[in-house]
Amino acid sequence: MAQETKKEYSAYGGQAVIEGIVMKSPQGKSALVCRRSDGELVYEISEAKPLQSRYKALSWPIIRGVVAFLDALIGGMQILSKSAEIYASGEEEELEDWQMALAVAFSLLLGTALFMVLPTLILRFLP
Repeated sequence: MAQETKKEYSAYGGQAVIEGIVMKSPQGKSALVCRRSDGELVYEISEAKPLQSRYKALSWPIIRGVVAFLDALIGGMQILSKSAEIYASGEEEELEDWQMALAVAFSLLLGTALFMVLPTLILRFLP
């Protein structure tokens, strides 16, 4: 009989960004590859520990999910903003903090309306 080998899996994740991609490892490292408007590729490697590993109370059930969601949302917006900055590379005016906050708030509102409220309203009128 052949001995079974244990397969090891790694949980890597990625996100598309403007003219590029970011890949994240379970250890907190992330790599961003983005193309500038002139065609040059820019590589950036960074490291950030998840909030749950820094504060024990944030790893409790339910709280852990909310914190992970917010951490992913904030980190995703930061990396998306970074990729837009790299792509533009000084061609356009940068958004101010309040403009970015307004854009995020509008995006969350629109996403909630389209994917939660609208389907609920449509189902109310179906027989």
